[in-house]
Amino acid sequence: MTHHRGAWRRRAWRCPGVLLGVMLLAGCTAADSLYRPAERLYTAGPEPDYGAYLDGARAHLREHAVAIDGFDRERQIEWRMPFERAPAGHCDSDETTGLLLIHGLADTPFLFRDLADRLAARCVRVRAILLPGHGTRPGDLVTAESDQWIDSARTHARGLSDQVDRLYVGGHSLGGAIATVLALEDPSVQGLVTFAPAWELDGLRDVLWLGTLAEPFIDFIEHEPEPNPVKYETLAVNTGDEMGEILGRVQSELEARRSIDDLPLLLVATEADSVIDLDYLQRGFRERFTHPASHMLLYRDTREPLPSWWQPRRMSERMAWLPEHRIVEMSHQSLPVGPDNPLYGVDGLIRHCLEPNGGSREECLARDPQRIRYAAYRGEGERNDRYLTSRLTWNPHFDDLVDRVARLLQAD
Repeated sequence: MTHHRGAWRRRAWRCPGVLLGVMLLAGCTAADSLYRPAERLYTAGPEPDYGAYLDGARAHLREHAVAIDGFDRERQIEWRMPFERAPAGHCDSDETTGLLLIHGLADTPFLFRDLADRLAARCVRVRAILLPGHGTRPGDLVTAESDQWIDSARTHARGLSDQVDRLYVGGHSLGGAIATVLALEDPSVQGLVTFAPAWELDGLRDVLWLGTLAEPFIDFIEHEPEPNPVKYETLAVNTGDEMGEILGRVQSELEARRSIDDLPLLLVATEADSVIDLDYLQRGFRERFTHPASHMLLYRDTREPLPSWWQPRRMSERMAWLPEHRIVEMSHQSLPVGPDNPLYGVDGLIRHCLEPNGGSREECLARDPQRIRYAAYRGEGERNDRYLTSRLTWNPHFDDLVDRVARLLQAD
């Protein structure tokens, strides 16, 4: 969930015994400013003026953000900022559409820049918010709380609703779960767009309670290399507890509604997701989201037989095995990102610097790109000895994705 991280899931939470051993033997605190919480987290006021919110976010990041090596600090701040994209000048103002986008755990609004630019050209007002504890330093997740995340998203949904005729909400991973909660509790929301929403996690749900157990002893399980200027690689122990709260909240909302026939949903997922429980997603979609415009888009190896639960009229597939791009499978991270993205795209600066390779930026840039294959997260025991793998960071079917989102939004 984004993230939540494959590395976190497979290493930090490998088993309760490992976690307890770390708690007892390695209970130290980090002196590095990356891992110290700032004096405060940035949150929106109860009725924010979005321009004032952006100004406040920039001031907060300039004061509290810790830059990583290899990139200009001011540029990193701009990348991490929340943003708004107004509809293009040619758009009719008689009936306006707005989409609020919510990023995933440890991430930033940067993930949605490509999608927002394309949707604004199709007459959608897009706002992407920065959740409290994000965009500054991994240490800020030590004190971040799930209630702050939901309250912030709710505040911005209300603010955008005042500016448009039709309000939609969407998000990636953790943000997809929060967007689902907002959409189900607020009848003014016209539709929901989710990218691998964290309705349930793959193999992690039963041990999230260990976050609460570990917090009195340590803030972090381990400190990961930080090659990504727009997303944390290191996660605080606290995030396990807070993710558990979000999962409980979204599952309660879903299970309280036997049939959600008044809310169209676009659910985007990848069969190779290392974070999200795909079976839970597809069952939730099939059994509850019954609006005729609801649709599930799944990236998978289309050479393989379709799963038994497939519904041809309500589901679409796109090929995830693309040897011409050295893509083995689609990753959790790649879904909403375009090929021209300056960090994550085809020629992006860190496109082969993410886990599971886990080295420094210098080591990453020294690798031969032709030897790298792009995939979902793979643990130590899942790697292929024939080639290096790096987490895929962009969507080769991005144009198709934009069309599908615009269709749900009824955009021009």
